[in-house]
Amino acid sequence: MGTRFLDAAWGTLRGNVTDQGAPQYELRMRNSEVVLRLHPPGVSFEGLGGVAFTIRMIVYAGSHFRESGYSLQEARTLGRERGGVRVYLDGFRVFSYGSPGDDWLDLDKDRARRLVSSPDMLSDLAKGLERPMLLLPGNMQLFGGVSISRESNPGLAVNIGRELLVNNESFGDLKQFVRGGIDWMTVCYARETEKYRHRQRVPANTSKTPSQALQVARNLISRETSISSSLKRRIETSLVEVENQMEQERRTHISELSMLRVLASAGTTLLVFDHTLRAMSGQLLDMVEKLQAMSSALPQDDKEDFNQVLVDLRSWASMATGQGSIVGLLVGADARSKKDTHAVNPLVETLRRGFLGYTERFGISLDNAVPPAVRTPPMYKAELYAVLLNLVTNAFKSVRLRNRREVQIEAETGKERFILRVHDSGIGVPAKSREEIFEPFVTTSLPDPVLGVGTGLGLKIVRDLARAWGGDAYFVDPVTPWRATIELAIPTGEVTDGPIAIA
Repeated sequence: MGTRFLDAAWGTLRGNVTDQGAPQYELRMRNSEVVLRLHPPGVSFEGLGGVAFTIRMIVYAGSHFRESGYSLQEARTLGRERGGVRVYLDGFRVFSYGSPGDDWLDLDKDRARRLVSSPDMLSDLAKGLERPMLLLPGNMQLFGGVSISRESNPGLAVNIGRELLVNNESFGDLKQFVRGGIDWMTVCYARETEKYRHRQRVPANTSKTPSQALQVARNLISRETSISSSLKRRIETSLVEVENQMEQERRTHISELSMLRVLASAGTTLLVFDHTLRAMSGQLLDMVEKLQAMSSALPQDDKEDFNQVLVDLRSWASMATGQGSIVGLLVGADARSKKDTHAVNPLVETLRRGFLGYTERFGISLDNAVPPAVRTPPMYKAELYAVLLNLVTNAFKSVRLRNRREVQIEAETGKERFILRVHDSGIGVPAKSREEIFEPFVTTSLPDPVLGVGTGLGLKIVRDLARAWGGDAYFVDPVTPWRATIELAIPTGEVTDGPIAIA
């Protein structure tokens, strides 16, 4: 990692603790001669001494890396591999602070929780800003290290493996000291961002709302003497129709935005849920093993029932692991930050395993008929998985109450197009309804005891993504024995940057 990369930093934060235990922070921002300083009153870390840090904050924007020699994609990759705040004790690095996956300052944790309240010591500085802590940087945005002296910090001790500091009161003070500086830098960044937005805003009095523009037209027409009364009435009728149509579209637009906001909030919750689900499934399997070891002490007559309970518990743990893999493909960092070609067959197989509990419960067959060699054009894995997830769950809902419950996924790559098809033996889609059900909030799905009530956005998301890639999604005439077939076709060249969406 060269100095040109670090020179692209938005700001450089430095901090130290005085001999009296008072924290001091200094921030130098990109393209600014101003040096900001903070000496938080009433805050003291008397147990710390000889502690200092330097941390650079990276904002992954193309304009910041234009002269750095790094593309934005290369910069993000470097951030995932090398980002983080490291700890050095007497000049030697203490592992694993600042390594990939480490979150000793709870940055990624608080970002996932969408923590919005500012720390008490920053409450006055944050006044006038709307939820500044939503801009808290993640570990991949921070590059730096904390230097501590063992002699000046007798309360800090390394554990027996020499890879972590003992989690005691002194370590808590160290963490609070460093995190306090990062929180302050976040508030400063939020204020600078707000200044930029204010400069970009168009003054409110320079434009008119559509309703105001229509009223201006009415006034002009009413004063125009060369227009007959009958023509004025016809124009007024047309204006009323336009206004009614605008109002109807406005309400639809607001409704769609509201649902997308809800879905975005659900995506944040999924980050926390994914972490919890993985931990729970692992703990559940550990409990099963312990219970298995205890079964030998049971009477013979009870062992069979007890072992069946253990089988059920293992099944539930397996289902939890499968569901966690589905969540991970949607919200994982790699799935959202790296555009690449992807083998379709293993993704479908992951989806099939994730829904194994559901398909076994309702007797549904999900056939992965995708040849192993088929790959997509370059795209984000999360986008591809959102398409697969929406198409497959729609098919599940369609077949669940049918006598024949079969779903099949197939794909092929030609010279010009990549094609993905999903067939099902469900209720079918009438030809006259094939376009209508791509509209937002239009759904023909019945409520499902596991998958819930459809939002009516699944197929819209599929089509929006397909069109963002330069292709389309549509229903085609199914071939026996199938009742419905939806096809997604996109060019095999580089796809454009479309929105990453989930449902």
